[in-house]
Amino acid sequence: MRVVIIDDEIDAIQTLEFLLKNYCPDVQIVGKATGFFEAKELIINKEPDLIFLDIVMPGGTGFELLGFFPKRNFDVIFVTAHNEFAINAFKFSAVDYLLKPVDQDDLIASIQRVKNRQGKHQAIDMEVLMDNALSKKPKKIAVNNIDGINYIDVDEIICIQAEGSYSIIYQTENRKITISRNLKEYENLFVSYDFFRSHNSYIINLQYVERFSNKDGGIVEMKNGMKIPISRRKKDLFLKIMNNFVIKQNSKPDEFH
Repeated sequence: MRVVIIDDEIDAIQTLEFLLKNYCPDVQIVGKATGFFEAKELIINKEPDLIFLDIVMPGGTGFELLGFFPKRNFDVIFVTAHNEFAINAFKFSAVDYLLKPVDQDDLIASIQRVKNRQGKHQAIDMEVLMDNALSKKPKKIAVNNIDGINYIDVDEIICIQAEGSYSIIYQTENRKITISRNLKEYENLFVSYDFFRSHNSYIINLQYVERFSNKDGGIVEMKNGMKIPISRRKKDLFLKIMNNFVIKQNSKPDEFH
C-alpha cells in the first residue's frame, strides 16, 4: 500500500513515519508534505493508495485539498489534534480519523479498515463534512449501508431501534434504514442533542414525542404512530427531561406532569 503523509508539523510526520515502518509492514511511504500546494502536487505525482491528512496547514485546509480530487482513487485517514468539533464532524460524517499523538493500535486498526474495503474507496461528501466541521452541532449524519452511504438530516430522525448488532433509524415520511452500528454508538453521538435513551432497545427524538402514557410502566407515542416503551427506572428522568424540552420550546411547562 502506497502512502503519503501530509502534516505541517515535522514531529507529527516523523512519529507517524516511525509507527508505520515498525507496525505496518505492508505500507510503503512514497512521499511527505507540510504545505497545501506541495501536498496537491505530491498526490498527483505519486498516486498513493492512502493519504494521512492533517486538517490545518499553510495555504489551505485538508478539506479544501480533497476538493481538488472529486473523483478520488485513494483513501483518506484524517490526523488531528484533539478538537471536539472536528472529531464530532468525523463521527457524524463516517470518515476515518486518528488523534494526535497517534496510538499504534488505533493506527493498525485504521489501516486494516482501509484494507478491508478492498479498493472500494470510502466516499466522503465534502460539503457535509465541512458543514459538520464548522458547526457545534452537525446537522447531517452519514450512515453506511449495503448500497453505500446515506446522509440523513438529524432533525428528521424520529427514533432509533436496536436490532441485534444492527440499528434501525426511523425517519419522517415513513422512511427507515438499517445500519451496522449499535445503539450505544448513537447514544454517544447524540449526547448534546434532544435525544433520549428511553429503553435498552430505543433512542427517541424528543421533538417527535406526541403523548406519554402510564400504561405498562410507561409508553411514549411518537408522531409516526410508533409506541415505544420507557424503562421503569428511566420514567422519572424522562418526564423531567421532557418537561425541560417543552419549556425550551416555549410550550406549556406542565404538559408532561
